[in-house]
Amino acid sequence: VLGVALAGKEVPGQNGWHVGCRVPARNPAFAFMDEGDLYFTAFQVTGNDHVYRIRDFDGSEAGCDSNVVETVFDGIFPWPNAVQRVPDEIMNDGNKWYSVAAGFFPGNKNDGCVAFFNGELDAAETADSAIFMTPGCDTEQAEHDRFFYHKIAWADMDNDGDLDMITARVINDGPITPLDQDLLWFENDGVPQSRE
Repeated sequence: VLGVALAGKEVPGQNGWHVGCRVPARNPAFAFMDEGDLYFTAFQVTGNDHVYRIRDFDGSEAGCDSNVVETVFDGIFPWPNAVQRVPDEIMNDGNKWYSVAAGFFPGNKNDGCVAFFNGELDAAETADSAIFMTPGCDTEQAEHDRFFYHKIAWADMDNDGDLDMITARVINDGPITPLDQDLLWFENDGVPQSRE
C-alpha cells in the first residue's frame, strides 16, 4: 500500500449504495474497524503478506485523502486472515490488544498461527509485542503440525467466569479435502497473558 486513502465514486448497486472512500491496496482481504482505527489484511500466493492500519479513519469525502496507511506487519504472518479485538479482560493492562489468525492451504502459506499484538504501539514497535498463542508462522518454536486458522471467538466454555479462546484449525495441502481439521478451545487459566 502506497500513499493515502483516496475518495472515489462507483456505479451504485441495486440498493443505491456507493463507494464513499477508496483505499488503494494490493490484494486487500479482511477488514476490521475498532474505535475509529481500521485494520485490514492483504495476502498473495507468493511474496510477503501484510497487516495494515489506518488510525482515526475518516471516511468522509473531505477527509478520505488524509488517511495514512501504516504497515503493522510485513511478512510475519503467512496469509493473515481476520484481525479482531481481544477482550480487555484477557490482557488487563489498559492497552488495546488484537488477534490475528493466519495461514491457508498453499504450501508456503500453510504454517499459520494465532497471535496477539498491542494496537497502542507505533507500527514500527508492534511486531515486538506479538504473543504467539499457537505454534506456527515460521516462529522459532518446537516442531509442530502446519495448521492454519481463519478467526477466533471468545466465550466462557467451561463456566468458570473466564473467557476462553475458540478457533478452528485445518491441515491441508490443497483446496479440496482437508487432511485434518479441528474445532478447539483454549482454556483461560484466569491469569492475564504476557510475553513471558
